[in-house]
Amino acid sequence: MTKTVLPIGIIFLMVTGCFPEQKKIEIISAKPSGYEIQLVTEERELETEKAYMDAFIAFKNQYQEQPLDFFKSSSSLYRIEDKITQLPTLLIRKEGKTIAKISGERNSQEIVDHLKNTIK
Repeated sequence: MTKTVLPIGIIFLMVTGCFPEQKKIEIISAKPSGYEIQLVTEERELETEKAYMDAFIAFKNQYQEQPLDFFKSSSSLYRIEDKITQLPTLLIRKEGKTIAKISGERNSQEIVDHLKNTIK
């Protein structure tokens, strides 16, 4: 029996070690009039993500066309369609196509201004 279990165990370890780590992320999204905004962050809260969240809330408070609802979900970084190399990242899409991407350290006013200029 150990002759069968040992090779199966070794193969299992080799195969599971070949898959990349599935980094868990949170996606906070909103859909203002024809656009989709997605904030992609890590599950743990970092200081750089605070500026993005503050900007998202400020944009929501300033957005006049309709009430803007946020939706939160969890996923794996590998399931995101766009190539994301840095977290947090803010994606702005229109008709399913990414038209703007913001990432890295930014202050919240810079992010709000970018949102306002992109979503018209």
